[in-house]
Amino acid sequence: MIDVKDSIKKAKNFIIDMYSDEKISQLMLEEVDISDDKKFWLITLGFNIKKPIINLMDTISGNQEKIRVYKIIKIDSLSGDVISMKIRNP
Repeated sequence: MIDVKDSIKKAKNFIIDMYSDEKISQLMLEEVDISDDKKFWLITLGFNIKKPIINLMDTISGNQEKIRVYKIIKIDSLSGDVISMKIRNP
């Protein structure tokens, strides 16, 4: 069984890899849980990402607001494999 520190590292590396084309910032651990049957770590990470540009003025000025997003990464507690990523609303 992988320990909690290793599961957090795997979750962070997964997020960094999945969002490698975007500039994320302030990647932080928010919550850690293990399933009742101890088969999965549920790691919630939060990070900032640029909000999609929706108007011409933001495009021209280069002003792009950042938003905070939260993801729950489900990790197999035996193998350490990432099983899923889900959106978590704040």
